[in-house]
Amino acid sequence: MKVGAHVSTAGGLENGLIRAQAIGASCIQIFSSAPNQWKSSTHTREEKMMFHESCVMSQVSPVFVHAPYLINLASDNPDLLEKSVEAMKKDLEFCHDIGALGAVVHFGSFIGGWSAKREELTKRVRSILDETPSDATLFIENCARAGGKIGSTVEELAMMKDDVSSMRLKFCIDTAHAFVSGYDLRDLQKCKEYVDSIGQKIGWENVGLIHLNDSKADFDNGRDNHENIGDGKIGLAGLSNFVKLLPSDLPLILEVPGIESDGPDRENIERSKNYFNSIEIAV
Repeated sequence: MKVGAHVSTAGGLENGLIRAQAIGASCIQIFSSAPNQWKSSTHTREEKMMFHESCVMSQVSPVFVHAPYLINLASDNPDLLEKSVEAMKKDLEFCHDIGALGAVVHFGSFIGGWSAKREELTKRVRSILDETPSDATLFIENCARAGGKIGSTVEELAMMKDDVSSMRLKFCIDTAHAFVSGYDLRDLQKCKEYVDSIGQKIGWENVGLIHLNDSKADFDNGRDNHENIGDGKIGLAGLSNFVKLLPSDLPLILEVPGIESDGPDRENIERSKNYFNSIEIAV
C-alpha cells in the first residue's frame, strides 16, 4: 500500500518531488497553481516534461493534481461557472502534460444537490471530459456535508457515476469528510457498512485514491477541518478500521496540517506506514 502526501511546488515543480522524497512519500498530489486564485499554471513545457521524467525515475507514483478550491461546477453564477469549467479543463490538460493520473475536485455546491440539476450537471461533466485529454481522469472527492455541497453521501456520488457514465470519471474518498458527514469510521460495523456501500453503489474499481486524514471536527458536524494522523476525533483505530477494508492497491494521500503546521511531514508518513502496513488489508 502506497502512502503519500499533498506537497507544495513553491519555487518550481521539481521542488514538489524533492519535498515528497524528503518526507518519504511514495505518491504525491500537487496544485497546478495557487488553489485560491483563478490564475493558470505558468510552468513551462520543459519544466513539466522534466517533472514527469523525474517522477518516473524516482518511482514516486502515481501523481495527482488537486483542482482549485474556487471551483463550483454547479454554480448559477455565469461568471463563476465559466471560470470553474475553464479551470477544470486546464487542470486536466496539466495532468496530461506532467503524466499525472488525474485531477481531484470538490465538485461545488447547490441547494438541492446533484438531483436538482441532474441533466444540466451531467452534460457539463461530459463536456469537460470530451474537451480534455483522454488519459486524464476526473476524480470527484466526497465533501464535508455543509452548505449544499455536492457529493457528501455515497448515494449522490453513485448518482453522478451512473449519470455521467464515463470511464474517465472516478472518485476520491476523504476519511475526514466522510466522518463529519455521518459515517462513523470508529465503529467497525458502521465502517464496514460504509465500505460495503461504496463497493455496491460506486464500485471500488471506480475509486482511484484515498485522502487519509484525521479530523479536528466532531463526528457528523459537517465541518472540514483536518488533523494529523492519530491525533484527531477519528484516531488510529478508526482510520485502521477503514484502511484494513480497502483494496490493497489504493494509494493513500495525506492532507494533514503536520506536526510543525507546515503540511504533511515525515512523522505523519511514518505513522501511516508503520501502523497501516502492519494490519491485514483486503485484496
